[in-house]
Amino acid sequence: IDDEMRSILDGVAHVMRAEGALVDDAARPDIDVHAAWAEGTRLISAALAVGDEADVSANTATLTHHQWHLADRRRASRRLAWDAFFHDFDVVLCPVTALAPFEHLHDGTWDSRMIEVNGRPQRYVHLEAWPALIGSVLLPSTSTPVGRTGGGLPIGMQVVAPYLHDHTAIAVAGMITELIGGYEPPPVVG
Repeated sequence: IDDEMRSILDGVAHVMRAEGALVDDAARPDIDVHAAWAEGTRLISAALAVGDEADVSANTATLTHHQWHLADRRRASRRLAWDAFFHDFDVVLCPVTALAPFEHLHDGTWDSRMIEVNGRPQRYVHLEAWPALIGSVLLPSTSTPVGRTGGGLPIGMQVVAPYLHDHTAIAVAGMITELIGGYEPPPVVG
């Protein structure tokens, strides 16, 4: 993720530690994050491809029934790994996406557009990484504002809880809001 954003998110962890929370920066579920992201994106894209026959045949994101079942089986395995992870941890705090808001890109397609993260070009689809990693395994997530970049752009953090523990994600996001200060209206432009 963007270095400036990482610094803001690390600051949230520091404040939470100071308030008595146990924060483990090294804890990870036992999954291949890159494979989970890629397959999660495919499953979400396939779900969004539902439509009439013309829509589906024009969409390259569709999966065959067999492919979907194999991917769903692997997703079930990842869900079990997340469940095991949440035996030791209440929530996961992670970015919403790879960088702060940026000017909308109109040129090219979703697959051909590029963004820059820490001075390195990245594919635009990398913006899907964090949401796909979390959403594809049906974990509840609440996004909460945690700061602004030096240029005044808002930064959010996902609070991810175990499956069906939506209230936990919401409650911890509320606690973070109280500690950090929460939403601030953007500056007036013009």
